[in-house]
Amino acid sequence: MAFIVPRDYKYYYQKGYEAIEQGNNAAAIYYLDSAVILNPEADSTYTLLASCYYNLGKVEKTIDYSNKAIFINPNNPYGYFYRGISTSFVDVFSDSLAKQIKKHKKDSVWLADNIKNRYYMPSTNDYSYSGLYDYGNAIEDLTKCIELDSTFITAYSYRAIYYHYLQQVDAAEKDYDYCIKKEPKVATHYLNRGNFREQYGSPGHARDDYTKGIDLDSNMAELYEKRGLLYYNAFHDKEYACKDLTKATLLGRYIEDLDSYCKLTDLESTMRMYGGYPHRHDYQYCVCPPKPVFNPETDTIREIEISPDNVMEIWDIKDSEKTTWKFDDGRVIEISKETKKRWLKEEEEKRKKELLNTP
Repeated sequence: MAFIVPRDYKYYYQKGYEAIEQGNNAAAIYYLDSAVILNPEADSTYTLLASCYYNLGKVEKTIDYSNKAIFINPNNPYGYFYRGISTSFVDVFSDSLAKQIKKHKKDSVWLADNIKNRYYMPSTNDYSYSGLYDYGNAIEDLTKCIELDSTFITAYSYRAIYYHYLQQVDAAEKDYDYCIKKEPKVATHYLNRGNFREQYGSPGHARDDYTKGIDLDSNMAELYEKRGLLYYNAFHDKEYACKDLTKATLLGRYIEDLDSYCKLTDLESTMRMYGGYPHRHDYQYCVCPPKPVFNPETDTIREIEISPDNVMEIWDIKDSEKTTWKFDDGRVIEISKETKKRWLKEEEEKRKKELLNTP
């Protein structure tokens, strides 16, 4: 005779937790619902359910289960976290709020305190637009989460983004910097801070953040996209913009009108051969000298005669004292005297062949 061992709360809770780790939110909800029936006072079960519904994009249910967790345990940081990040997706626009905004539309102080510092409008500054998101409330929940668990860096990361969107620059920068200080090897932190720095007029620092993120995670397509667009718009470097945007598409990122970013003029195509523009991620604010565009030990004179402005130049290579050439675009080319002797010999042999072949 077989005996059926009854499964308790811990069994279903553990199965639900394992399903979340495997990315199977539907299965996790099934197990966690059973756990709730067996132990309705366990606040951690509700926060796991909140995480499942958030992953599935059901923010109303996420908020509902977060509220249940907080009601049972007001010191549950994850309840505040999931409620906060879900609140940011809920459109709170209403006719009554619109009337209040209209009533105070000339009162800049009231608008700053009650609207600009609290609500996010994604597409327009027109307060009649039916789309307001309560980032102020989200920030309050995330701040409470951080007070309860100061080691939860993800809460700082989300709070920084909400401060950023509300244009609270100092608070956003502080949280972005803190995330990188505590988790310096997380590429997403550099993506977020780079986006913030780019928006607030620091393209050089933004480029550095995107590049650092790529160094940490070379498969994050959005980093290549952001850096590519930065090269194109801020530094006017179409060559590097094309390389980064093409890489982003190869990693699955859709770039609208990619061909328009990658089309080079004749002059720009010529400059590609000579190192291009100075604002590159492999330079440090244009201080380091550009890399040579040819190998002086193997290349011939004819391969380096064309200047960036497409004008033919014959350099005075017979001047034995001259071993360095400097160009207006920042390039510096150095060769040895031995190389110059080889070049002179090559030129002399070429001239003899031309004479022999002359009728």
